[in-house]
Amino acid sequence: MNYHKERFHRLWQARATHYVIPFVMFVLLLGTTSIYTGKSDAVASVSSTAVSTSAQKDGPAYPLAQPAGTASPDTVITANYAGYTASGSTFSKAHATYVVPKVTCQADYATVDMWVGLEASNNSNIEQAGVAVICSGGPHPSPTYSVFTEMWPLSPQYSTTMAVSPGDTMTSKVSYSSSTGFVLKVTNDTTDQYAERTARCPSGLSCDRGQVDWMAERAQVNSSTFYPLAEFQAIPFESDTAATGTTNYGISHYHYVAKDMDTLQFKRLVTVSGLSDNGEYFLDQRE
Repeated sequence: MNYHKERFHRLWQARATHYVIPFVMFVLLLGTTSIYTGKSDAVASVSSTAVSTSAQKDGPAYPLAQPAGTASPDTVITANYAGYTASGSTFSKAHATYVVPKVTCQADYATVDMWVGLEASNNSNIEQAGVAVICSGGPHPSPTYSVFTEMWPLSPQYSTTMAVSPGDTMTSKVSYSSSTGFVLKVTNDTTDQYAERTARCPSGLSCDRGQVDWMAERAQVNSSTFYPLAEFQAIPFESDTAATGTTNYGISHYHYVAKDMDTLQFKRLVTVSGLSDNGEYFLDQRE
């Protein structure tokens, strides 16, 4: 569960060698809640005795007692995901178009990723494609925008030739066929550039494609501790579709849940909107 740490090390080694994590990790023990003390310390840590996260990339999820304005009747809080997950079928395609937000780095090591992916029913692996934004630079950090594709839990791959800027419209696609395997593609619709790779299911994993994710995410230090979430403008996700065969349908065609991101210290980080009438549009709003 340390793929994000590898992601950070790959990018930060090229820019600096002397950074120290400047925040204090909070611990949520079974039956006991610590106090959140500041936005720059937006890190949720959950003990393994309270919630097991060893078999999933996203942090622990809890039913939301009051949906907090989201339209979906099935809404959960997670520690690092904000978006929608569809399930109940064997999916062959996933698609999303989104606008890269302007990111403000309120802390070193702050992050936000946006992506679409096919995920195993048991959460053991995700085939994903999107944009990662990582803040670095010590006391006055700045954001780096990168295109990535990833066969999680393997390490991500980054495009070294494809530029990404705030305001760019991006399209991410992940597809599967028995002959080709997985195709992961990110297109910058603004500059007409794209990055694409093909890959097979990692050895020992099911890759049963039982779920589709459309997500904004903050990175993990490990299975229960998370880096700060960067400040960003709202992220509109549109043309959010998936297919089990040749026909694409919107999120609402399938069984789905909405996911809001929270520190798990009663501090909301991102609220996901309800779906549009056609089930293909939603908004991730930074709180």
